[in-house]
Amino acid sequence: MIRVVLFVMISLFDTLETKVFDLRLESFEINQEKFNVGDGVLLTFKVANYDSEKIPNNAFRMEVKINGKLTSLDNLPDVIDIGGSIEYTKEKGKFHYFVAPNDKAVKIEIEITPKNGYKFKFDSHTKMEYVFEVIK
Repeated sequence: MIRVVLFVMISLFDTLETKVFDLRLESFEINQEKFNVGDGVLLTFKVANYDSEKIPNNAFRMEVKINGKLTSLDNLPDVIDIGGSIEYTKEKGKFHYFVAPNDKAVKIEIEITPKNGYKFKFDSHTKMEYVFEVIK
């Protein structure tokens, strides 16, 4: 009985302490839609705040994987103001990935995940997946 009451109290406390944000991935762009071996892959996308509060810098992490390899990581992003966004890309002349001879396609996975007890309002807006053709 005591364990059940304690579990319910802890669960209730966690629910009261969890902050839910409306954070979304959007505005995906890629430098080309078909690739040859050796081509560089360059992405641009945004993490946007649709919430009524600022998003603190410790609320989420962003990962980009291309063909299963982690190519970009932001574990401590900037604060995002109400209605604001962070644009992710690479410096001019840099790429996220170079197409290898054994690549049959370019599979891009972008994901933002909550950290430190935060949650997202819509999980459907927190992942992007794309597949682009490699021409042999």
